[in-house]
Amino acid sequence: MRLSPDEIIFWQVGFFKLNATIAYTWALMLVLVVSSRLITRHLSTDHKRSRWQNLLEIVVT
Repeated sequence: MRLSPDEIIFWQVGFFKLNATIAYTWALMLVLVVSSRLITRHLSTDHKRSRWQNLLEIVVT
């Protein structure tokens, strides 16, 4: 029974091991960066903002 993704080794060179924890963390970081870029690409600094930008600013605040 596997309790930790640290036991799953995807790639190893010498003492460096790329395990599932590192790979899943990098994948999650990539998803967060891409999604934040897509969400914030049309933000405005004018006083007239879209509903989505207002909602995003409320969530962030």
